[in-house]
Amino acid sequence: MHRLPERQREAVVLHRMAGMSTQETAEVMGVKEDSVRIHLKRAKSRLTPLLHDDAERRRQG
Repeated sequence: MHRLPERQREAVVLHRMAGMSTQETAEVMGVKEDSVRIHLKRAKSRLTPLLHDDAERRRQG
């Protein structure tokens, strides 16, 4: 998570970890709901390969 830009990290924490809807997340972040969706999509795109690499290292090590 620390590798994500601040706004992406904030969106993930609020939406995924705190369980807020995209609308609630948008209100807290002071952005439009579409912006939250974009932040979440970009965060997922960035985290997926990192998590995959981490899992692979654990299997090998």
